[in-house]
Amino acid sequence: HWLLGWEWRNPRLSDTKFYVGPPENRFATASYQAPEDGRYIRGLFGQYQHDLTDDLELIAGIRYDSYSDFGNHTSPRLGLVQQASDTDIFKLLYSEAFRAPNRIDTSVISPEYQSNPALDPETANTGELIWIHLFGQDYIATTLFNTQIDDAVIEGITPELKRTWLNGEVRISGLETEWQYHWN
Repeated sequence: HWLLGWEWRNPRLSDTKFYVGPPENRFATASYQAPEDGRYIRGLFGQYQHDLTDDLELIAGIRYDSYSDFGNHTSPRLGLVQQASDTDIFKLLYSEAFRAPNRIDTSVISPEYQSNPALDPETANTGELIWIHLFGQDYIATTLFNTQIDDAVIEGITPELKRTWLNGEVRISGLETEWQYHWN
């Protein structure tokens, strides 16, 4: 089974002045402005699913992103899905994600914030091991996951005590359990 797609976006900002603060006292808060020029975003993606055996499926995918202001990135995705029994499914997944900084991170004009036009895009690499156990009307899924985010966009403070954004490293790991019941 193949899934293929593409996207093209040209988001343009207009009337970019805005206020932060309580509605009843908006003039007491600082206003912000961002440049109104746009960015072009193009993406291509594909995914292939193939039954290796009667109870083992391979998933392979790729996504290519191209941002006019942040360059290009290719993100892979791989997975194995094992139907261990009528009631148990195991998934082993790896994926990579890409996120370009938004306009507030890189180009806002404000007395309280200092944008950072030198920010790099984030890339996140995630590995997951999932066990799904099916019951009559419900199931329980348990996921063990680990995500490493390189060049994560995090908030910082400048020497002039303005809020800004910096690149850093972030790791998120954990165990998640989900229970779902179908009432009818």
